[in-house]
Amino acid sequence: AMEDDLNVPQALAALHEAVRAGNSALAGHDLDAAAARLAEVEAMTAVLGLDDVPEGDDAAAGPVSDALDSLVRSQIEARAQARADKDWATADRIRDALAAAGVVVEDGADGATWRLAD
Repeated sequence: AMEDDLNVPQALAALHEAVRAGNSALAGHDLDAAAARLAEVEAMTAVLGLDDVPEGDDAAAGPVSDALDSLVRSQIEARAQARADKDWATADRIRDALAAAGVVVEDGADGATWRLAD
């Protein structure tokens, strides 16, 4: 679409369709198809200049990263409180919810840390 006189509306329609297909793939637990759609969406947003995720050393910086860190840390704190209260079901439920979102929680001597799953 962008090679056709910069047909931005058609390009955005194609982007929307790829996102919709990716959401359907996720809902159907088809992770291979979802990953393929994600790659398409990333390529399209880069071409359109809509990719606001910084590249290089600053990739982890910014308001989106800060918001994610704050949300995950609040869940880790709630999990720590549940563990202190010996509420293992709640602690497990929080850990499982984070894992389902692609967050790996690692318990250590200095408390829990997190990272995105590879």
